[in-house]
Amino acid sequence: MQFTHAAVTAPPLYPNGHHGLGLGLFLDVGAPRARPWPAAGSLFPTLPPSSKISLGNLNSAGCMEQLLVHCANAIEANDATLTQQILWVLNNIAPADGDSNQRLTAAFLCALVARASRTGACKAVTAAVAAAVESAALHVHRFTAVELASFVDLTPWHRFGYMAANHAILEAVEGFSVVHVVDLSTTHCMQIPTLIDMLASRAEGPPILRLTVADVGCSGPPPALDMSYDELGAKLVNFARSRNVTMDFRMVPTSPADAFTSLVDQLRVQQLVSDGTEALILNCHMLLHTVPDETAGSDRARWGQRMRGAGFRAVAFGEEAAGEIRTMLNEHAAGWGMKREDDDLMLTWKGHNVVFASAWAPS
Repeated sequence: MQFTHAAVTAPPLYPNGHHGLGLGLFLDVGAPRARPWPAAGSLFPTLPPSSKISLGNLNSAGCMEQLLVHCANAIEANDATLTQQILWVLNNIAPADGDSNQRLTAAFLCALVARASRTGACKAVTAAVAAAVESAALHVHRFTAVELASFVDLTPWHRFGYMAANHAILEAVEGFSVVHVVDLSTTHCMQIPTLIDMLASRAEGPPILRLTVADVGCSGPPPALDMSYDELGAKLVNFARSRNVTMDFRMVPTSPADAFTSLVDQLRVQQLVSDGTEALILNCHMLLHTVPDETAGSDRARWGQRMRGAGFRAVAFGEEAAGEIRTMLNEHAAGWGMKREDDDLMLTWKGHNVVFASAWAPS
């Protein structure tokens, strides 16, 4: 399941024609300028005490949202000066341990900093960016398994992908006595218990389940878990045993920075000795975006074009999967919806595409 990419239209920073926020803050949001980035050490200069007073009203959620959108647009336009100005303001008004609006803004700030570090003439701030992200990582909340499950259930964002993927997996492994799932996801196997239940109720009996998890350590995106993968694996094995499913759990330290090379190498070795009775499933959920792209800076081709170019064909989702997703969406706010787009399923919010799920098999 991947993000769709769409340009966001920024709301006016200065409503009603007023130039400035009425608080002594003036940002030039005119025509984009491609200027060199300032020195790395000056990415987040400290405001003098007298200036901090004038930023008080900037703590409103609406103002923070406008600043985030304008910052994203400035980064996209490679406007180093304006980007630095807005990042400077956001860093001073959105502490990671502040109220809910500030914490949310701080999370988006980390994402914008990471994005800026990969944009055009931004190499001069790489050191400052790395330091800022590392500092923010120290304050990342670590979820318990119960908390993470509750978080996942709050919106269809993750459940949509789980349900689509699990149905596709169940259809793909029909007739196989051994199923090997390689989980590349950001939510620490939250999808797997439901998959175990589905495999346990398979008409021909449950298969042997082998689960390989990519442990990306601190380089992985949030949410973070408060337990080790060894402990998580033991819990999953015990759960599978309670469902009469024999399960083997394995964790492979790897990194998206090198395109999961260590994991891929292990899979290639295993395929060399495979006797053809094992179904190999790669379950990718929101993690492929962290893999560096040699075409960064130019328009990226759709994921589908890449998959077809690599020798795969799209597999359409069945009506059972679509029906269960619609039922799940009825449990959430009325703005959520789903539609088919070619062979993919698309999650929508108030008619706008949000994320899509796709399934692929070797041609």
